[in-house]
Amino acid sequence: MKNVGFNVEDNKSDIQALLLQGYKTLDRSRYLALRFDDQASIQKFLQQTVPILTAGDKRSADEVLCMGISSKGLRLIGLDQLKPGVAEFAFPSSYDTFPPEFIGDLGSKRARRVIGESDGNWNWGTNDNDTADLFIIQLTKSASDNKHSVVDQAIADTGCTLLLDQCDISDNEKGPFGFLDGISNPELTPRKNKPGYSQQAVAPGEFVFGYPNAVGSLALSPSVPLDCTGADTLPELDDDFGRRRDLGRNGSFLVVQQLAADVEKFRALPETTGHKLVGRKPCGEPLTPIGGLPTAPRADINAFNFNTQDLHGYHCPIGAHIRRVNPRDTRATGNESSTLNVHQHRILRRGRAYKNDSSRGLLFLCFNTQINRQFEFIQQNWIQNTRFLDMRDESDPLLGHHREFTLQDHPVGKRLSLDTLVTMLGGGYFFFPGIRAAKFLAAWSPPED
Repeated sequence: MKNVGFNVEDNKSDIQALLLQGYKTLDRSRYLALRFDDQASIQKFLQQTVPILTAGDKRSADEVLCMGISSKGLRLIGLDQLKPGVAEFAFPSSYDTFPPEFIGDLGSKRARRVIGESDGNWNWGTNDNDTADLFIIQLTKSASDNKHSVVDQAIADTGCTLLLDQCDISDNEKGPFGFLDGISNPELTPRKNKPGYSQQAVAPGEFVFGYPNAVGSLALSPSVPLDCTGADTLPELDDDFGRRRDLGRNGSFLVVQQLAADVEKFRALPETTGHKLVGRKPCGEPLTPIGGLPTAPRADINAFNFNTQDLHGYHCPIGAHIRRVNPRDTRATGNESSTLNVHQHRILRRGRAYKNDSSRGLLFLCFNTQINRQFEFIQQNWIQNTRFLDMRDESDPLLGHHREFTLQDHPVGKRLSLDTLVTMLGGGYFFFPGIRAAKFLAAWSPPED
């Protein structure tokens, strides 16, 4: 596909804010999963809320509002009735320009099998009655703000069903088990002189449509016909399938998982065992030696590799959580080649821990442009894989379903049996449109017969 060579920095006003930064200074978060009864109600909600979406050119803000729409939501507004504008043998409708894994959604049998949730009993996200059409993200500094009132008014006006309304004030830099989170998260525009730069400098096309990815190509972007009514503000897309309007440009796919954490069971573990399961100390310091030393004061806690600094897992176990979700240089013929391979599967995380009267957990949010090659690959090949790096009958000690865990040591290691620490309660796949695309979807309606 053609390399358009665009710079993310030049297009921030068309990118929803959360895709560009996590806004950690905003300590209040609210997440809404909404289901609508008909096309008129979801369109009305979009028309009331899309005008106040937060764009990424607002570096600092007291409030942020972003949203994603599921494949079911796109069908509800009638996108499956819109011709693709290219040969119909390739795409029967504009709706079909979205990839099949997104259309199937996270609650499909295929996706649940991929992520190891075939037998999970979710609260939402498994069928038409409990699958969200829209997912709303609100971040603020205080309980009362204008955007909350607009969203609540839109909910009241449309009579939509709230499948999830999770509101919390928390330490948004730590996960539910108390560990500093997001340390190795990629950055769209990292500083080149920053320690650990090679670990965080992932090509923007892995997370935002319309930009080169790790191998220099473009992810296939959803589209609408070139002459579609109201689509003239969308950029033109010209690739192997022909000319049309780019609906995906400056957008992404948002993956949502509501994960309940059994904090008491984790705290009952010996402190060092908890560190071994994660692969870091609560302050974020990795168990793998930094710079060849067990501790390196003031060193960047993301500037390390496994293959070159802890090959046998004597410090950070081979099956530890941080090794599985980001293998870095593991089994590399050279650091650069391994980093490139891993970067093709990275995701951009924006989730936060939550706490209420009955439970604690994580609202896991991540962005990627190819769900099957990124989120689902990580889940199937790294997190749930029982033979990861020649392990036997083990999966991720926090997220996996095989509850065995090996502590490597010399001359003999130790094998632990673990309780379930994390349970999935619901989730979904959502199209996270650019600002122009969101306005198009809010205004568009299917043609009358």
